[in-house]
Amino acid sequence: MNAEMSFWIIDAEPSARGALLYTLTEDGVLEEEKADIQYKGYIQPNPGIDPETLASDLEYSGLAVKAWIEEWKLPPYYREETPVIVYLVDSLDDHRKIASTTIRRAIGRIVNDYPDPLVEALWSTGYHPLHRLSLQHGKPVIMEDPDRLDYDNPPLRTVEIHRNLYTSGYKIKLPNKTIHADNERQATRFLEDIQPHLILAPIETRHKLQEASIETMRLKTLWIDTDNMLTGLNGLIEWARLARIPLRQASQSSIGKILTTIEAFKARERKYLTVKNHGRLEPIRSIVELAMYDRGGPVYAPKPGLYTRVIQVDYNSLYPSIISHYNISGETVDDPNCSKTITPPGTSHRVCVERRGIVPSTMDILIPRKEGYKTLQEEAVDPGHRKLFEERRSAVKWILVASFGYLGYRNSLFGSIMAHETVTGASRSIMAESRRIVENMGYKVIHVLVDSLFIQASREATIDKCNMIAEKVSGSTGFKARCEAVYKWLVIPRTESGGGAANKYFGLFYSGEVKTKGILAVRRDTPPIIREFQEKLLETLALKDNPIELRETCRELKKIYAEYYERITTGKLSPEDLIVRRRANSPGWKFNNKILLTTKGRAGGIIDYIVAPGRTPVNPSEFNGHLDTGFYLRMLKRGYNEITGEICGYQHGLGIPPRS
Repeated sequence: MNAEMSFWIIDAEPSARGALLYTLTEDGVLEEEKADIQYKGYIQPNPGIDPETLASDLEYSGLAVKAWIEEWKLPPYYREETPVIVYLVDSLDDHRKIASTTIRRAIGRIVNDYPDPLVEALWSTGYHPLHRLSLQHGKPVIMEDPDRLDYDNPPLRTVEIHRNLYTSGYKIKLPNKTIHADNERQATRFLEDIQPHLILAPIETRHKLQEASIETMRLKTLWIDTDNMLTGLNGLIEWARLARIPLRQASQSSIGKILTTIEAFKARERKYLTVKNHGRLEPIRSIVELAMYDRGGPVYAPKPGLYTRVIQVDYNSLYPSIISHYNISGETVDDPNCSKTITPPGTSHRVCVERRGIVPSTMDILIPRKEGYKTLQEEAVDPGHRKLFEERRSAVKWILVASFGYLGYRNSLFGSIMAHETVTGASRSIMAESRRIVENMGYKVIHVLVDSLFIQASREATIDKCNMIAEKVSGSTGFKARCEAVYKWLVIPRTESGGGAANKYFGLFYSGEVKTKGILAVRRDTPPIIREFQEKLLETLALKDNPIELRETCRELKKIYAEYYERITTGKLSPEDLIVRRRANSPGWKFNNKILLTTKGRAGGIIDYIVAPGRTPVNPSEFNGHLDTGFYLRMLKRGYNEITGEICGYQHGLGIPPRS
């Protein structure tokens, strides 16, 4: 590696000694570099084990290059300190040997094993993944501010590959064109000619092509799984930088793992011991207390119907903001040894404010980062820059979304059910106050969904009025709200029980754009034919401005239904129209097992199948043209009622709706 040239670490993996780094130069050359890094291990000795003796034995045995003793704070509240043996080894194999011996001989327990030892080793030695680096006197030095938002991405050559689900062909997407390959061999030949740095592909496609690819290509190419990617490559790079992990590891990590890794590095800085499954026990409470506080966030049961002149006001990252504002973290809630506490509204839990919690410290980084990307996205003139900042903002947004859920997750390192309840209690209080404020202003609140208020204006709905309401609730609650949308009309469908669907709606902006949430058209497991059907219904409705005009379209909507009814019953569909896509989590119910068995899928992976007679899932490549017509017609009817029910009246049965 040229010492004068900057470079990026794209990937890393352990080697017999140190680690193997995949580095990309500013000239776009992907290289393999050997790094003599050392790995840290941590042992909390059991009672009766002398720490000094144990540290000396580790060095004397030759397994550890060096070992010493440090004082670390113990969970759950990080008040009490304990001696911990810290040791350095040259390889992960030596680290594993020491760990297994420690456990087998009941010497102690392995702690601080989160984040991954390789990740910690890279960061502690200056090999910051996805940051611009250079070598100075043989050591890596970061060449940029790690907190900056407009950082330069490495000059990666990437391709996206998707396998045809019912043939043996592949679609290879390049930046400026798309190539179609008939089989694995042809696809591999294209890849050899292109020599990309990264190949973005679903797991199943990667497994299939890696088996067919030749060794020389694989040595210089990194495969990135796209099954868990919630944003594009720019967002994946943002995750890797925030969690300080290589790109491939980021692609294989859940959002919760990304979040917990960021938090674990915060804990390292304070010498807070991370111990898996340490737990924070929920206190014994009365039935009255459980009924009052052990509830979720604010989700009202709205009245189904067609509404006009609707304003939507959203809070900016409400749950993360509550966490930050009230210092809510696993170790700060109900700390028995804290002398300075507060009780957030809507909860009985007391929060320690003597010191900043791990989780709110993480929110303090992420919340302004998300807002900063939003500003850069809005100010960007170039479409490419807008996409870049939008994907980075989306990546941060998903971590913030996970931050609340992981507070109550049973295996959370830095959360607790008490912390989770404190956030939901505060959110209910804030949204209830917001509703009172809006209604005192003379408006009608038709729905409250988590951090959103849907408000029906009396005469007209305008952006100015929306901004005025947002400013009013922001000033009164102390949490920042914004005008999210102004609708000409909004529909809240009804559930099977007759109530309003709490998490489903669609509506028309004054700009002419349709907004949808929760309906079949936006669900991943909806067959494309049903998605296309709902989108066609919405396109028709989007041309109408008021309830009278909307109801005048009912005959036209029924004709669209009849058209798709005929296509399904006569089989005038291609296999890709019928595919159901879903994630096969650990098999737990009968149909899920059936899907995994018949499609040869993997638990935890994305499964694509077509529903054949008898509700039998079949692999698209083995589909013989016979489908479960009843299954698709039921979905068609459901999709029709979801869109038209509150406008034209709900239809029953599976036949073609009667002509008007």
